[in-house]
Amino acid sequence: MEGYLRGYYGYKNFGDELLFFGVVKRLSVKYPLTKLFVEVGNVSWMEDRVRENYQWFLTEKQLKSIKFINAKQHKYKIITHLINLLGRGKYKKVFKFFGWWEVLSDERDFPHDGRNIPLLFNYSVRHKQFVLLWWIGKIRKSWTETLYRYLLPKAEMIVVRDRESYAIATQGRNRDEEKGTRGKGISWRWENQINNNVVLYQDFAQEIILKYQGTREQGVGTRDEGEGTSTTSQITSPYILININKQSIDKENIQKIIDFCTHYPDHKKLFFPCDMNDDKHCFASIKKYISDLEIYDWTKYSLQESLSLFYHADAGIGARLHFLLPLKLYEKPMIAIPYADKINKLIISPKAKI
Repeated sequence: MEGYLRGYYGYKNFGDELLFFGVVKRLSVKYPLTKLFVEVGNVSWMEDRVRENYQWFLTEKQLKSIKFINAKQHKYKIITHLINLLGRGKYKKVFKFFGWWEVLSDERDFPHDGRNIPLLFNYSVRHKQFVLLWWIGKIRKSWTETLYRYLLPKAEMIVVRDRESYAIATQGRNRDEEKGTRGKGISWRWENQINNNVVLYQDFAQEIILKYQGTREQGVGTRDEGEGTSTTSQITSPYILININKQSIDKENIQKIIDFCTHYPDHKKLFFPCDMNDDKHCFASIKKYISDLEIYDWTKYSLQESLSLFYHADAGIGARLHFLLPLKLYEKPMIAIPYADKINKLIISPKAKI
């Protein structure tokens, strides 16, 4: 069987790199995949990262089944989208797996809110040859309800990571319970399956995070990029981790970070930018208030080394879900900056499914 995985991979995002390995690992177990085409933003980047990390997370067989394809398959991305929109895409008949942050959520702007799925992958949607993974947001706008009513009943399977998404998905699928509308001969045996082909599962990164329970990696470095200089130092003293992104950086949250650091006056302060295209640009703003702050560039290290950084940290404060999730799973003292619903549901809420 061939599959096509579409997410936010190959964009130097730490959380999505964890998710990639978690998703591929689970899909390879649950499906008889001979080939898995994975849409990515940068093929060479993903090939390098997987080559460096796969031994810890994937088998040789799973690795050989993966084929990375560029999200921009033509000179201009709009041409790729237009060809898919017209039903001429090269992979139109390949079974689809849709999933990354919020698969469906009107918290995000088009095309990252899910409305592009029935547009670009109309064949797969009409023939009910797709699976939705991870997250379904609240209905806040009229178009969201229309999208859910059309898309959810057609999914072969919906796998979500929180109870609210499960409730929304179940309601959406109850509209299409006519016998024979689903079931293409694929046998799903996910843990925690409840009913109605909707599965409440853990965050796919969790299995990858928990796989690291080892000893401290030696020679983990940090790069100080303040004032145009660049030096490397070794982590030999106790340290805390800090993260914030453009969406959450404001005076109030900066003050929270400053106050947090006052409780650890003798600790090294490390800034961990989960998204190198976003969080990294917040480093200079935080360094104005925490002069000894250093940045940890996880793209220069293996996932094992970066997870080791979390495992041996004394505490952390941050906004990104996959910055907070390792801290929570490793039972570290932490403060969450809840800039999005998913932080409340998966990190702060006592009902969080961890």
